[in-house]
Amino acid sequence: MDFSLTTRTVSDVLIIEAVGRLTLGVAATSFGDAVSAGFAGERKCVLVNLEGVTYIDSSGIGELLSGLKKAVAAGGGFKVLRVSPRVEGLMRLTGVYPHFSFFRDEAAALASFAFVS
Repeated sequence: MDFSLTTRTVSDVLIIEAVGRLTLGVAATSFGDAVSAGFAGERKCVLVNLEGVTYIDSSGIGELLSGLKKAVAAGGGFKVLRVSPRVEGLMRLTGVYPHFSFFRDEAAALASFAFVS
């Protein structure tokens, strides 16, 4: 399956919706570029919807961690929406799962950014 990204903005939060395999190569690079764009200018918050991601490798996990690091540096937030059970399992296996805030509901995820200044 190919990898695709769509982005949209709600308030000041960039929402990135990923579909396919988030793996080494074009997929991880384009995902990283989208996350970096999320912290350009005044924007400090990125919400990543991983519902459509069927597999993630170490490169994809590295890009998620990079996004989290950029959020901390910007004084903002980086949160994950609707992670699939398979991707959640891989994130737990690699030990990165506890570092992220996960949400099943987009409205709740967006509201959680209200405390980010």
